[in-house]
Amino acid sequence: MDEIREQLLADLAKAATARDVEEVRIRYLGRKGTITTLAKSTDFGKLTPDQRKQFGQKLNELKQLAEQEIARRAEAARSAASQAETARSTRTLDLTVPGSGHSIGSIHPIALVQMELEDIFQGMGFMVLTGLEVEQEYYNFDALNIPGDHPAATCKTRSGSPTAS
Repeated sequence: MDEIREQLLADLAKAATARDVEEVRIRYLGRKGTITTLAKSTDFGKLTPDQRKQFGQKLNELKQLAEQEIARRAEAARSAASQAETARSTRTLDLTVPGSGHSIGSIHPIALVQMELEDIFQGMGFMVLTGLEVEQEYYNFDALNIPGDHPAATCKTRSGSPTAS
């Protein structure tokens, strides 16, 4: 039991964070921990009453020491973590440091969707070509030899500009 006590104290001394302390607690006091296993594996029926009394006292002392030291070390780790957090949050603002650059504006949601769709179609082997958004009358009608009385050409006036509705 003295070996377990020394190893426990050494492991607690190495534990720097609350997580490390919790791992030590599990290693010694968990369901399959060293102290728990020692208590469960000991056959108290084979010990004499005096041996049972001494062994039980030592085991209880070891368990209480482990619980107290783990609680003390866990509190110390928590307070150290909170002090570090406080130190990080209370840093003073240095007004001489240039400000961080902020991007102005963003891409319009419709443009984002259009770019995503273009990526999808390019992945399928299509090409994205750009051109005029509004075609000229010449390319829509005259170059195709569409007569002026054609139903598709009824939206234009004789001068070539669309009719106002």
